Amino acid sequence: MLESAIGGIAVPLFEQLWKAGGHIVGQVSKVRQEVRDVEKILKASQNLLNQLKIQKGKIPQSSATANIWESYIDELEKTYLNALELTAEDIFLSLEDWQCLSNYLYANALLLSCQHSSIGISRQV
Repeated sequence: MLESAIGGIAVPLFEQLWKAGGHIVGQVSKVRQEVRDVEKILKASQNLLNQLKIQKGKIPQSSATANIWESYIDELEKTYLNALELTAEDIFLSLEDWQCLSNYLYANALLLSCQHSSIGISRQV
C-alpha cells in the first residue's frame, strides 16, 4: 500500500521534473542563440566603427567639387551597407512602403503625444 502511494506521488513528480528540465534546456538554447546574435551585432558594430574611422580621414575639403562629395557619399553608403550586411535592394522602399512607414511614424507620434498629454491629468477625473 505504501509502495502504491509513493508510486502515485513519484510518477507525477517525475513528469513535472522532466517537463521542467525540457523547458530549461529550451531556454538555455534560446539564450545561446541570443548571445550569438549579440556577438554578431557587436562584431558588425566594431567593423562599422573601424570603417567609419577610415572614412573620417577621407572627408573632402568643403571647397571640393560636387563630384568628389558625391563619390565620398557613395563610398560612405557602401561602408554602412557592408558593415550591416545589406544590399541597396534591401533598403529600397517603394512608394507604398514609404506611405506605410509614414503612417507608422505618425501613429507613434500621436501615441506619444497622447501619453505626454495624459501625464497632467488625474486618474480620478
